Amino acid sequence: MEQQKPKELYRGITLNYNLLKTIRFYGVDIVPYYEPFVDELGRKTDKAGNEYGVYLSDNYQMSSGIYANTNDAVGIMIDKDFQIRVSGQPMTLRIPSVEVLYKIDPTNIDVHRPWIASYLEGTYHGDEWVAEKVPASEYTVTRLTIGSDLLHDKENFDVSNIAEAEAGVKQAIERRRQQLEALYLELKKLPASTRYQFEKIDLEIFKDIFGDNGIKYLDYDKTQLSSGNDYIKYLIRDNWMSNSESIDFSTLRYIETIKQKMPRGFTVDDLIQELRTEKDLITASKENFIQRKKANGELEDTTNFDLRIARVSQFIDKIVKKVRTSNDEMHMEEEFGKTMASPKEGLHRPVISESVKKTVILHDQKQKLHEMKQQLLDEQQKRQQEAMSNEEELEDDFGMSM
Repeated sequence: MEQQKPKELYRGITLNYNLLKTIRFYGVDIVPYYEPFVDELGRKTDKAGNEYGVYLSDNYQMSSGIYANTNDAVGIMIDKDFQIRVSGQPMTLRIPSVEVLYKIDPTNIDVHRPWIASYLEGTYHGDEWVAEKVPASEYTVTRLTIGSDLLHDKENFDVSNIAEAEAGVKQAIERRRQQLEALYLELKKLPASTRYQFEKIDLEIFKDIFGDNGIKYLDYDKTQLSSGNDYIKYLIRDNWMSNSESIDFSTLRYIETIKQKMPRGFTVDDLIQELRTEKDLITASKENFIQRKKANGELEDTTNFDLRIARVSQFIDKIVKKVRTSNDEMHMEEEFGKTMASPKEGLHRPVISESVKKTVILHDQKQKLHEMKQQLLDEQQKRQQEAMSNEEELEDDFGMSM
């Protein structure tokens, strides 16, 4: 006996990148996106051998959690023969799929229970209905989500304006494809031994470089920085650009480690203070190391500590120099009444606190003091050389008179 059709039906689908380019998921009648197969009885079937048509469900959880679920979707591989390993786990670069969840009013639709291929009857859930098509006027999209990938988290779109959402999701998936392909081309340069030894923190590095607002797409010589995270990305870009032939994962991992220590919404003040603290800790560890070696009568090699201290000092200097440059541009802007960066070039006007300004001033004062000391030393050395030259001339003269 045919069951009475429910008041609401649902349809959950997962569209890969190729399908998304060729079909519309809103504003048109929903029909199967491929031609039917014909079985030995002459019946039209879908790919699994079941009745051909548009499948719907009266089970919301099944439609929402199983059918519209990019966690189970493989996506489209960038290169099926290319693989990386993160903490020993194999991963591939895939363009993510898109989840679409529909709510259907079946009142004016001819829907019925489908017939199922005999070999699938044991797995049939009994919550499905089938229709030849679902008119555009009889459904609404209630969820639209792009799945996660190596560079991006899941992204939900506001479906209150479905026309904008449809355009937005297609634009976003195309942007993701371009970013993933850029990452692929970079990683392809690396030997397999390196690609198979990535750490989880490297995924954050990839996101900062190749993901949305990645440093690969920003010119930091023309971009004014504001937040502490802007300056983290500035350090990453400076290192990445300086090592374009061979990625310096050691330094990039260290910068990401500093970033992970910072609180939400941290400022450039916070970043400078954290780097100073880091430098003090390394210095203290170096002193303890020296004392232990001396106590054991061993020679100490502090090269590792010295390199780490130099690296942090370099980070601080780079940030201070960038802040000073931004501060100078602000003063020029205030003095001449001009905007120094166009909307395409600058993210936002830098907010420079008094403590950072003092840091810059102190840095400049130290630099000037260093230059003065160097000048005095140069003068002293010059005088000594002149005195020695005069003595040599006297000795030569004296020798000649002999």
